[in-house]
Amino acid sequence: MKKLKKLLSVALCGLMAFSAVGCGGGGGGEEIPDGYTGKETVIDVTIYDAGVNKNWLVDLAKDYEQLHLEDSYADGQTGLRFKIDGVYSTSITANSSTHFYVAHGDMGHETARSLANLGLVVDITDVVEEKIDDRDRDGINETSIKDKIIPSYYERVLCGPDGKCYGLPSYGIKTGLTIDAYHFKSKGLYFAHPDTWGTFDSELYESKFGNAYFIPGSGGAEIVDGAKLAVGNDGIEGTADDGQPTSLQELLILCDYMKSKGISPLTAYGNSESKRTEMLSNLWASIAGYDAYQARWDYNGKEGKDMEIVTGVTAEKFLGYDTIFNPKVETVKVNLENGYLANDSIGRYWGTAFLHIAHKEGWYSKISADDQCSHLEGEERFVLNGVKIGKETNELCGMLIEGDYWYNESKKNGAMDKFKNYVTNKTGRQLDLQWMSMPTLVTGYVTGVGTAADLGSKTNRTTDLPIMNSTQTANEHVDPISQGASIYINSRYKNNTLIVNMLKDFMKFLHTDDALSYYTGSQGVYRCAMSYDVKDEHVANLSAFQKTTLALVSTSERPFAPANIPDLFDYDTFNAKNADGSKNGWLVSPKNIGLDNYGNNFYTLFTYSSQKQASWKGAQYMGD
Repeated sequence: MKKLKKLLSVALCGLMAFSAVGCGGGGGGEEIPDGYTGKETVIDVTIYDAGVNKNWLVDLAKDYEQLHLEDSYADGQTGLRFKIDGVYSTSITANSSTHFYVAHGDMGHETARSLANLGLVVDITDVVEEKIDDRDRDGINETSIKDKIIPSYYERVLCGPDGKCYGLPSYGIKTGLTIDAYHFKSKGLYFAHPDTWGTFDSELYESKFGNAYFIPGSGGAEIVDGAKLAVGNDGIEGTADDGQPTSLQELLILCDYMKSKGISPLTAYGNSESKRTEMLSNLWASIAGYDAYQARWDYNGKEGKDMEIVTGVTAEKFLGYDTIFNPKVETVKVNLENGYLANDSIGRYWGTAFLHIAHKEGWYSKISADDQCSHLEGEERFVLNGVKIGKETNELCGMLIEGDYWYNESKKNGAMDKFKNYVTNKTGRQLDLQWMSMPTLVTGYVTGVGTAADLGSKTNRTTDLPIMNSTQTANEHVDPISQGASIYINSRYKNNTLIVNMLKDFMKFLHTDDALSYYTGSQGVYRCAMSYDVKDEHVANLSAFQKTTLALVSTSERPFAPANIPDLFDYDTFNAKNADGSKNGWLVSPKNIGLDNYGNNFYTLFTYSSQKQASWKGAQYMGD
């Protein structure tokens, strides 16, 4: 088993060890695994084993066991054995025998706050406040777990009503688009650099949304010789987002271009609308910008924070499109009294507009409307994109709507092995996937300094749109990440001081910089709302897709959204008026956005949880 070499460093060896007596074992009558004596104290761990696999915890637990081979936690017992049970559903109950939980998000409504109220989890404030890392290598531990967590997330998600900390965050969920880079190269789907426009190294495409230049298709796994990609959202050549759309307009043109080539631009799985909802939030955040998106939670009490909100629409069609009109926008201080206005954000308007257009233009794959298609099947079909298996050829799709963690799920489910058997072993072609950076502009494109420029559209596209972030620089790209608290100690053992202290020590061990780096290096995702560096040695064995994903996230501003659950700090006040719609009455309906009878109740995409307001009026109200 691969071990984390750095975890046996001087700094980590300085973590608290115990030589004590007491009970705390378990596992009587079970078969003893190889390498153990049967005299160890057994620690039961439950971990949500999907999206992020349990192997990171297994590896780190083995390392921790090696550090405590001679320690006793009960009479007649020496050392530890972590018994780690991977599950697909987690819940903390009063009669659970689990010592340590690594659960999935907020587990429904089981948050640190609610679990603390029920007395089911242990106060870990002392653990998170203790200095455990020597970041500047001066021999002094100056960094705590709390120092690594975004303050607002710590206070609102991890703490109970008493202000004490009861849980720590799990992996960060961010949902957006994965592109099949092989087909982007083969069929020429990347945007061309302006330096090549009008030459043999670019191809002009004229669409209803505007015109754009793409690199020529190579017909193979590499970009055609001589092609130069546009700079992407970061405005820098030679980075992970080169050639990707940088505005809503470019994303629309790209989807239209794909369809013209016989490719379904977007695919998702039909038995859940949540991923499309989460992608809406990602696009919302990128277009609105960090401050506007984060203001949905950090609205500064009664004083409030400025937010661009939609107050109506004009008679002017967006890019000449029949059912999307340019919005009227006002800057409003969103505070405790009018927090519901956050759902009228300009970013949400444009994100919802994209999903509306995508449906109307028929850009979704067939399985997107198949309510029997599971997430694992949808992921596998995208991996086997356009691949012939037997007499059937999988539908060719350009982009998958999913969280960045989907790669772990699909690999565990065997989809990558199928690709190898059906494609790589026959042709030598490798699986080539890439995470997409969400657009930061409404129209135009990002140049080398991150400003908007005109695409030269021949349509009736307006030129006086309220273009958000038109002066956005490279390091201000926004990538929202959300997840609930999910790492806890079971309060059933609160009176067993030896075991609780050991579990707290183990929790510190898992949250050192080296352990966090190893976590990301083994899973390809970041821990939610935490700041730490990932070492090159830990990401060396990740897939190319995971490496590009981490590269894009590391250069983005990351607002962190607490889970949408009733017992969050100030939640009731913030959303009190949402039930009856926003002040301006932009209550969405299937009729006015044209989503009748689309797949598995696709309408719920716009009425999901607290995000049940869309930011526009229906077509019958347009042009007021």
